[in-house]
Amino acid sequence: STYSPDSISFLMPPNPKYSAEGAKSLIDKELGGPGFGSGKWIAAQSNIGVYMQFKNPANVRTVTINCLRNLGSQIFLPIGIEVWGGPDKDHLKLLSNVIPPAAKKGEPDASIGIDCKLNTDKPISCLKIVTKNIQALPSWDPVKKGPEWAFMDEIFLN
Repeated sequence: STYSPDSISFLMPPNPKYSAEGAKSLIDKELGGPGFGSGKWIAAQSNIGVYMQFKNPANVRTVTINCLRNLGSQIFLPIGIEVWGGPDKDHLKLLSNVIPPAAKKGEPDASIGIDCKLNTDKPISCLKIVTKNIQALPSWDPVKKGPEWAFMDEIFLN
Protein backbone atom coordinates (compact mmCIF):
# COMPACT_ATOMS: atom_id res chain seq x y z
CA SER A 1 0.00 0.00 0.00
CA THR A 2 1.55 3.28 -1.12
CA TYR A 3 -0.76 5.46 0.97
CA SER A 4 -2.01 5.16 4.55
CA PRO A 5 -4.94 7.27 5.70
CA ASP A 6 -4.59 9.33 8.86
CA SER A 7 -7.93 8.01 10.10
CA ILE A 8 -10.41 5.28 9.27
CA SER A 9 -13.87 4.67 10.71
CA PHE A 10 -16.88 2.50 9.99
CA LEU A 11 -19.83 4.00 8.18
CA MET A 12 -21.63 0.65 8.44
CA PRO A 13 -20.11 -1.56 11.14
CA PRO A 14 -19.30 -5.26 10.84
CA ASN A 15 -20.79 -8.08 12.86
CA PRO A 16 -19.30 -7.90 16.40
CA LYS A 17 -18.13 -11.54 16.09
CA TYR A 18 -15.96 -10.56 13.09
CA SER A 19 -14.76 -7.06 13.94
CA ALA A 20 -11.03 -7.84 14.42
CA GLU A 21 -9.37 -4.78 15.99
CA GLY A 22 -11.91 -2.40 14.48
CA ALA A 23 -11.61 -0.35 11.31
CA LYS A 24 -7.83 0.03 11.74
CA SER A 25 -7.57 -3.72 11.00
CA LEU A 26 -8.33 -2.86 7.37
CA ILE A 27 -5.14 -0.79 7.02
CA ASP A 28 -2.69 -2.60 9.34
CA LYS A 29 -1.02 -4.39 6.40
CA GLU A 30 -1.69 -7.78 8.01
CA LEU A 31 -3.65 -10.27 5.92
CA GLY A 32 -6.14 -12.49 7.71
CA GLY A 33 -4.96 -15.73 6.16
CA PRO A 34 -7.10 -18.59 4.87
CA GLY A 35 -9.15 -19.13 8.04
CA PHE A 36 -12.04 -16.77 8.65
CA GLY A 37 -11.80 -17.43 12.40
CA SER A 38 -8.28 -15.95 12.68
CA GLY A 39 -9.55 -12.78 14.37
CA LYS A 40 -8.14 -10.58 11.59
CA TRP A 41 -11.18 -10.52 9.31
CA ILE A 42 -13.96 -7.91 9.20
CA ALA A 43 -17.31 -9.41 8.19
CA ALA A 44 -21.03 -8.74 8.01
CA GLN A 45 -24.22 -10.13 6.57
CA SER A 46 -25.00 -6.66 5.26
CA ASN A 47 -23.05 -3.90 3.55
CA ILE A 48 -19.79 -2.73 5.12
CA GLY A 49 -18.67 0.86 4.71
CA VAL A 50 -15.64 2.84 5.82
CA TYR A 51 -14.46 6.44 5.69
CA MET A 52 -10.75 7.20 5.28
CA GLN A 53 -9.29 10.66 5.72
CA PHE A 54 -5.90 12.10 4.76
CA LYS A 55 -4.42 15.23 6.37
CA ASN A 56 -2.43 15.73 3.17
CA PRO A 57 -4.34 14.88 -0.01
CA ALA A 58 -3.14 11.63 -1.61
CA ASN A 59 -2.88 10.72 -5.30
CA VAL A 60 -4.72 7.42 -4.87
CA ARG A 61 -5.45 5.77 -8.24
CA THR A 62 -6.36 2.21 -7.20
CA VAL A 63 -8.12 0.77 -4.16
CA THR A 64 -7.68 -2.98 -3.66
CA ILE A 65 -9.90 -4.78 -1.17
CA ASN A 66 -8.76 -8.21 -0.03
CA CYS A 67 -11.85 -10.41 0.35
CA LEU A 68 -12.49 -14.01 1.30
CA ARG A 69 -14.47 -16.68 -0.58
CA ASN A 70 -15.51 -19.84 1.29
CA LEU A 71 -18.71 -21.07 -0.32
CA GLY A 72 -19.16 -23.95 2.11
CA SER A 73 -19.50 -21.39 4.91
CA GLN A 74 -21.73 -19.02 2.88
CA ILE A 75 -18.87 -16.51 2.49
CA PHE A 76 -19.13 -14.84 -0.91
CA LEU A 77 -17.29 -11.99 -2.59
CA PRO A 78 -19.16 -8.70 -2.52
CA ILE A 79 -21.58 -8.22 -5.42
CA GLY A 80 -20.49 -4.62 -5.71
CA ILE A 81 -17.89 -2.18 -4.43
CA GLU A 82 -18.31 1.58 -4.57
CA VAL A 83 -15.42 3.96 -3.96
CA TRP A 84 -16.27 7.61 -3.41
CA GLY A 85 -13.68 10.34 -3.03
CA GLY A 86 -13.25 14.07 -2.65
CA PRO A 87 -12.02 16.89 -0.43
CA ASP A 88 -14.28 15.95 2.54
CA LYS A 89 -17.26 13.79 3.56
CA ASP A 90 -19.75 16.34 2.24
CA HIS A 91 -18.25 16.58 -1.27
CA LEU A 92 -17.71 13.03 -2.49
CA LYS A 93 -18.05 11.78 -6.07
CA LEU A 94 -18.35 8.18 -7.21
CA LEU A 95 -14.87 7.29 -8.50
CA SER A 96 -15.26 3.54 -9.01
CA ASN A 97 -18.08 1.01 -9.14
CA VAL A 98 -16.85 -2.58 -9.46
CA ILE A 99 -19.03 -5.67 -9.82
CA PRO A 100 -16.97 -8.80 -9.08
CA PRO A 101 -17.91 -12.00 -10.94
CA ALA A 102 -20.79 -13.97 -9.43
CA ALA A 103 -19.92 -17.11 -7.48
CA LYS A 104 -19.99 -20.42 -9.31
CA LYS A 105 -20.72 -23.74 -7.68
CA GLY A 106 -17.55 -25.56 -6.65
CA GLU A 107 -15.19 -22.57 -6.68
CA PRO A 108 -12.29 -23.13 -4.26
CA ASP A 109 -11.81 -21.20 -1.05
CA ALA A 110 -9.56 -18.21 -1.70
CA SER A 111 -8.40 -14.82 -0.51
CA ILE A 112 -8.94 -12.49 -3.49
CA GLY A 113 -7.83 -8.89 -4.04
CA ILE A 114 -10.46 -6.88 -5.92
CA ASP A 115 -9.02 -3.85 -7.73
CA CYS A 116 -11.04 -0.65 -8.03
CA LYS A 117 -9.43 1.80 -10.45
CA LEU A 118 -10.39 5.36 -9.56
CA ASN A 119 -11.72 7.74 -12.19
CA THR A 120 -9.88 10.86 -11.03
CA ASP A 121 -6.63 12.69 -11.54
CA LYS A 122 -7.00 14.87 -8.43
CA PRO A 123 -5.55 14.24 -4.98
CA ILE A 124 -8.09 12.94 -2.46
CA SER A 125 -8.55 13.94 1.18
CA CYS A 126 -11.49 11.64 1.92
CA LEU A 127 -12.51 8.19 0.68
CA LYS A 128 -15.73 6.33 1.31
CA ILE A 129 -15.70 2.63 0.44
CA VAL A 130 -18.86 0.51 0.49
CA THR A 131 -18.90 -3.24 -0.14
CA LYS A 132 -22.30 -4.67 -0.99
CA ASN A 133 -23.27 -8.27 -0.45
CA ILE A 134 -26.13 -10.43 -1.64
CA GLN A 135 -28.94 -11.26 0.72
CA ALA A 136 -30.13 -14.44 -1.01
CA LEU A 137 -27.86 -17.38 -1.68
CA PRO A 138 -27.64 -18.91 -5.17
CA SER A 139 -30.07 -21.74 -5.95
CA TRP A 140 -27.20 -24.26 -6.00
CA ASP A 141 -26.18 -23.46 -2.41
CA PRO A 142 -27.33 -26.20 0.00
CA VAL A 143 -28.47 -23.65 2.63
CA LYS A 144 -30.59 -21.76 0.06
CA LYS A 145 -31.38 -18.89 2.39
CA GLY A 146 -29.43 -15.82 3.30
CA PRO A 147 -28.14 -13.50 4.16
CA GLU A 148 -24.65 -14.57 3.20
CA TRP A 149 -21.39 -13.28 4.65
CA ALA A 150 -18.89 -10.86 3.14
CA PHE A 151 -15.37 -10.87 4.64
CA MET A 152 -12.51 -8.42 4.09
CA ASP A 153 -9.22 -8.05 5.86
CA GLU A 154 -7.22 -5.34 4.17
CA ILE A 155 -7.60 -2.28 1.94
CA PHE A 156 -4.58 -1.29 -0.15
CA LEU A 157 -4.29 2.24 -1.53
CA ASN A 158 -1.99 2.83 -4.52
